[in-house]
This record gives sequence, structure tokens and C-alpha cells, in this order.
Amino acid sequence: MKTTTPAVLDVIRHQTRNPRRGSGSMRIRHALTVMALGTMVVGGLAAPAAVAPPQALAASSGAQACGSRVTYHYFASDGSPAQKSYNCPQYYSLNSDGIGVQPLAWSGYVHFKGGGRTYFCDFVWKGLGGVRVSGITLSATRIPECGG
Repeated sequence: MKTTTPAVLDVIRHQTRNPRRGSGSMRIRHALTVMALGTMVVGGLAAPAAVAPPQALAASSGAQACGSRVTYHYFASDGSPAQKSYNCPQYYSLNSDGIGVQPLAWSGYVHFKGGGRTYFCDFVWKGLGGVRVSGITLSATRIPECGG
């Protein structure tokens, strides 16, 4: 049986004695909820559905929500180097000569004009050699080429 930490017990005592917390049954229900969550966390069980925001839930399930970014480096129409950053899992339509892709915690694909594609993996620079890029896909999960 898992034990509850002294800090969690202090919160429970405060919740059940505080008269501003509403009726006695509500205070007890709230205290039991706090105790259950505290016991799960202390006991090493994850309780993401009860306490985590949607972005964390997506990450804990293996899917990635918006957050980290991928920087796409390309040549602008005047020939000068430029860059764009993306941070949500989806397809982005492009029409430029790609220099490279610098992903943070992302994997995905770079699609070339006329067909074909290459992949990129987390934290690894992917050079594109000035080839015309038609789009980039940020995957919500790690792609198979990167061990997903």
C-alpha cells in the first residue's frame, strides 16, 4: 500500500477544516480527490488525465502538440538566405529553394517539387542543397525512419 506524504496530509487537513470551502460533504469530497491524486503521484503512478493540460496529454500519449519548432532555411526570391519556423503537426505548403531543416523535437518530411521526399529527425540538421521544396510535414508522432 502506498503512503501519502506529510505535505499532502497537510493539504487534506486544511481542506477539511476550512469553513470557506463550502459544505462538509464538498470539503470531504475535495479532500479525498486531493488525497487520491497525491497518493498516485507519490506512488509513482501517472495521473495525466486528471492534472495535465491537453498539450501534455498529447505528448504523454506519443503524439506531439504545438510547441517545439522546426526552422526551415531557404533562399528568398532575391537569392538571399531566409528562414521560417513552424511548430504544429501539419503539412505546410511551400515553393522555395531549400537550404535545410533544423528540427528541435520534431520529425517529418520535406516534399520536393515534381515528387519525392526526404525525412528529418529530432535535433538533426537536414541539408537540402537548394532543391525546390513544395512542402514540409511535421508529424504528430515520431516517423518510422526516426525509430517511431
